[in-house]
Amino acid sequence: MRYGLIGEKLGHSFSPQIHRALSGYDYQLLPTPPEQVEELLRREPRPAPRLALDPAATDFYAFTADSFRLEGYEPWAFGERIEVAV
Repeated sequence: MRYGLIGEKLGHSFSPQIHRALSGYDYQLLPTPPEQVEELLRREPRPAPRLALDPAATDFYAFTADSFRLEGYEPWAFGERIEVAV
């Protein structure tokens, strides 16, 4: 799994070292041009999607990937790709 932030690199940032030391995962800053961030921030927010769980799965260990459904997700179309870490 990769973790990071979208934005510009700060000359004094120790985030990668801090995250690695405290959490044990690799952290990296993914530089994003300011105009791409501005475009994302100008958009009108949409309603949050709903994560629905299968009510038939009553035991924690009975859940599978099919036990989850994302309802009402309306992503914005985006012409340019932005590298993100999850």
